[in-house]
Amino acid sequence: MNWTSILSQIFFAVSVTSITGTAMLFIWFLCRNVLQKINPKLVYYMLRWVVVMFLLPVTYVAIQFNYNAGYVQSTESVWKTLFVINMNNFLFQGIAVIWLIVTIVIGGFYLRNEIAKRKICRNNFEDGMSLAQTEFERIKEVVGVKGKVLLLRNDDPRVQSPFVTGMFCRKLIIPYREYTKEELKVILYHELNHIKKSDVFFRYLTVVAVIVNSINPLSYLSWSQILLWSEADCDARALDGLEAEGISKSRYYDIIWKLMESGPAETDLFYYPMLASAQESLYRRMLIMENYRVNMRKVAKSVTFAWVMVFAMLSTVTAHAAGVGVSVAADKDLIQTQNVAEYGGFGDEASWSEEIFVPANDSVDIVYINDGIMTLGSGTIDWSVPAGTRYVTSSIYMTKGTIVSIACTARPSTCVYWFGIMAANSDCHVVEGSGSGSHDFTVPSSGWYRIMVENRSIQSINVVGGYTY
Repeated sequence: MNWTSILSQIFFAVSVTSITGTAMLFIWFLCRNVLQKINPKLVYYMLRWVVVMFLLPVTYVAIQFNYNAGYVQSTESVWKTLFVINMNNFLFQGIAVIWLIVTIVIGGFYLRNEIAKRKICRNNFEDGMSLAQTEFERIKEVVGVKGKVLLLRNDDPRVQSPFVTGMFCRKLIIPYREYTKEELKVILYHELNHIKKSDVFFRYLTVVAVIVNSINPLSYLSWSQILLWSEADCDARALDGLEAEGISKSRYYDIIWKLMESGPAETDLFYYPMLASAQESLYRRMLIMENYRVNMRKVAKSVTFAWVMVFAMLSTVTAHAAGVGVSVAADKDLIQTQNVAEYGGFGDEASWSEEIFVPANDSVDIVYINDGIMTLGSGTIDWSVPAGTRYVTSSIYMTKGTIVSIACTARPSTCVYWFGIMAANSDCHVVEGSGSGSHDFTVPSSGWYRIMVENRSIQSINVVGGYTY
């Protein structure tokens, strides 16, 4: 298998997974208003599951397990699998190469930002912020953040908003300036909720999803929604704690606005959870809060968990069903478009014989299939062949040395059968085996030939396949 074949197979997996993720994103959009009425936390949690579905290859695995004789693994062509149309495989491989280039470019963009962030974070330092550290320890306990979390300052001019970073060594970074106690409460409640909800991890995961699904425009929509709803969810959680400390919703956003005005609208750190990043984002968060907070209910964690599991189960089952559907359709239809000349074969080649010459035999039943007309260049077959019977296409004139490439799959896969070419005098050149196989036949002399399949078992078989010459 060459590198283009491997790339095609990877692109196949990415494409069917991307379609699954897009379908889940569409379902999320339809359900989010209802979810807010049940429990607003569900909106953000289920969106995170949508991101997972952009990366979890459920559909691909379902296809692999349900394809008889591992057909997908051998075709290496997602375009044919998804749309069942007859295309040149070089075109598909070209699309896969374009995907790879776009993915590398976008991955490089995010890598550059990650490097920039790490350079900025070199300026992190601890200092004697007695008020900030005292409030940090107190609010950390109130929010329920477990484990070690560092509170650091940073004097880089690009750091104009508090943010969190680190999945294992978690840090809350605060720009170097003086803060009032009220400002510290707003900052700490908001950012510690990001840490509690593991938002850094899910933003990294979303970045990976965007990179992998680089040629799917809707994957970028999942990114923008994660940015918006993770901040909105933290706004709601922070306001729960701040109201008990006498800070109203309006005052909360006033403080964020003041912090935002002191710095740039955008920063290299945009993909990290930040209290204030852009005015447009803050406007949208405030609009969400108008409904989000109104609908906030005290719902048991078990109920929330149950709803998330139902959504996850339904999405996984849907993806699996889609994979089964594709595999069933492709087993019968996709092979019709397979350019068999491109592949040396598929299936268990070791179980197939070398090419055999079979002289004409008057005792075998030959059925001439009128709808199996051989068209110029290629054709397909889909036959139910009784035991001891030979099915053949109509004939076409071929010159000596013509290469006829044939690929077939038979069910039950344990039944022995022949496929090959039959001359006008009924002499045949065949290979013998079971399940899936392919072979290139060379026309021995100019004349009229037919594509043939002969059932050598004691029960009926169904054979689908394609041929080119």
